[in-house]
Amino acid sequence: MKLLLMCVALFCAANANAQVNKSRMNVARMGTNFSFFGAGDLYGVSIYGEYVQRLNKVFSVSPRISSGFASRAGFDHLTSFATSVSLGVQPFNYQSFKIDIGGLYHKVINSYGTLGDGQYGQYDIERGFHSNENLFGFLGSLSGNVYSNKKLEVGVRFDLFTSVSEGFLNADSWQIGAYIGFKH
Repeated sequence: MKLLLMCVALFCAANANAQVNKSRMNVARMGTNFSFFGAGDLYGVSIYGEYVQRLNKVFSVSPRISSGFASRAGFDHLTSFATSVSLGVQPFNYQSFKIDIGGLYHKVINSYGTLGDGQYGQYDIERGFHSNENLFGFLGSLSGNVYSNKKLEVGVRFDLFTSVSEGFLNADSWQIGAYIGFKH
């Protein structure tokens, strides 16, 4: 009970300090990434949105939602939906570089196979496979601002989505892209 009261008091003190110190600005970001799924043989585009809540000059918390799609000739399709919450660190008080590590829920729907000959303009699917996976794991992210002023930031980022299954840590997707953020 004492620990709970201490956490509530710490949270209230941090929020009160955030109201006084206006130099820490929160950021609403949106961006697009070029995504590599699985072993990197299936690639596509993903979009995301996140809200960066600054806790102090070094730490922040960022909830995030993203969606991606990949397709390849034939019958290979992958749809991805992910949501995460991560803790961000800006080392050495360097404001344009940030490292995020957090928890991740990742839903992946994957269909693949080969198309065979069909009749009447339709194709037969040979050796087709469909999977619908709900994955839990970790998100790792590196981001850096290329341009920043009092209201806007533009930057690049690298993301790694991992999942834990059968006792192993699997790399499900890695992404590289750009974002725009609006400070308030």
